[in-house]
Amino acid sequence: MARPNRLLQVLLLATLVTACATESTNAPGVSLEIGMLEETMNSRVLGGREAPEKNLQTQVRLVFRHINGEWEAFPWNVRSLEQLAVAHRSFQGDREWFVALDGRRIGHVRSTGTEYYFWYKDVGVQSVVGGLEIDAAIPRTREYAGWMNDPVRRPLVLTRTLQFSILDDWKESTWSTEPPADAVQWFFQHVKMHRADTETPTEVSEEEMRERGDISVVRAFRSSEGEALIALWYETEMEVYYEEGFGSLERPFEHWFIVRPNKVEYLASGITYLDRGDYDGDGRTEFVFFVDRYNENGYCLFWDDFQKSAQFIWHYH
Repeated sequence: MARPNRLLQVLLLATLVTACATESTNAPGVSLEIGMLEETMNSRVLGGREAPEKNLQTQVRLVFRHINGEWEAFPWNVRSLEQLAVAHRSFQGDREWFVALDGRRIGHVRSTGTEYYFWYKDVGVQSVVGGLEIDAAIPRTREYAGWMNDPVRRPLVLTRTLQFSILDDWKESTWSTEPPADAVQWFFQHVKMHRADTETPTEVSEEEMRERGDISVVRAFRSSEGEALIALWYETEMEVYYEEGFGSLERPFEHWFIVRPNKVEYLASGITYLDRGDYDGDGRTEFVFFVDRYNENGYCLFWDDFQKSAQFIWHYH
């Protein structure tokens, strides 16, 4: 009897293992969804402020899904107690997730739906039920704390499949020149602020804003097509507060723009870059931002070179 070809056996075994691994991570029928692994205050102990770090909980939030070739947000606009009472029904089911950061898999987690939501801020949340492992040190800061304000670990992108690689179509870069004139002009035309150190609130004129403050680009990405994504930041020694939508008494917002070859387009204010990756496997990068504005936190997703977007928002009152 002829002896089996040992090399052929090894190749067949390797093929079988690869097929099994592909089936388990990108299996047919597994939905393309984006979730967030969050650290936040436990909804039931919001009054316990003496040791906030002891009241933190880890949770999963369902935010975006891929339907008929497009991304969309899970239903989020809950503004009444009647809506809150049934909102959890839209976020049921068990899920296995990969945890991604900067295009790398750093862990996995399992989640399931809850029986009810306690607060408006709970919309979209699932409970962590096991398998939580993170192969990275994530420090606690206030950058992504939102309205809860206490230091928390940054949200981490969750995917149902191993599709989160960072591609070469967009790369983080530096910005060594002056901010684009059109973006600066947009800022002075739209952002309104008032003096907070006067007895009567007084609107700051555009002339005074220009004289007593500086605008700079604090973050930038460049595309292989010659476009740029930039964040503008206004710095001033004046004690001011901003009209709703453009900042708060504590700090101004970042204002994001797309700089295309022939025009500058305003994207949004009150968002902070979180992560990016090819989450649907189409060979193009999607960007995820954290939303932090008055009475709302959430996430924004941009795709198709910022031609399309979706947002998932929750409120506190």
